[in-house]
Amino acid sequence: MNAQENVGTNTSLTSSQQAMADLWEQHLRGEFELRDVDKTMETMVADPSNTAIPVMTGGVGGDECGSSIPNGSSRRTPRI
Repeated sequence: MNAQENVGTNTSLTSSQQAMADLWEQHLRGEFELRDVDKTMETMVADPSNTAIPVMTGGVGGDECGSSIPNGSSRRTPRI
C-alpha cells in the first residue's frame, strides 16, 4: 500500500484528522487531477489567501485565489 492509499485507511486518525485528510485529498484531486478551479475552490475557506513565494504571485479572497489558479500551477503542472 502506498502512502496516499494509507491516508484513507489509517485507523489511528481522529475523526477530525480524517475529515481534514479527506478534504486535502479532495483539494488535490480538484487542482491536479481534474484541473477544475471551482472544485478546488470548494475545498477552501470562505476568504482564502495564497502566495507562491518564489515568484510572489497569488491572491487574497476567493476571486483572486481562484483567478490565480488557471494562470498558476493547476494548468501548467505536468501530468504524471
